[in-house]
Amino acid sequence: MATPVPTDYPWAKVATLQREAYPDLASLKLAIPPNQAFAQALALAKDNGWEIVSNVPAEGRIEATTKRLLYGFTGEVAAPVKPADG
Repeated sequence: MATPVPTDYPWAKVATLQREAYPDLASLKLAIPPNQAFAQALALAKDNGWEIVSNVPAEGRIEATTKRLLYGFTGEVAAPVKPADG
């Protein structure tokens, strides 16, 4: 079983590095309620074979891990789902 993603992660530094590495990465805005978007995101993660570490619908938080084919590294994925005004 995977362990939860650490909560003391240096998010600001990671966000900066992520923007530099993936400048076209952007939030996906959907015309559906957040609970439906959450259910769809969770189903997509499961369909892709990701190991769900944490899923908290009330917080709109999905955390998962996925094994990379190259070298077998494990990647961490965090998928926040929230209303557009939140």
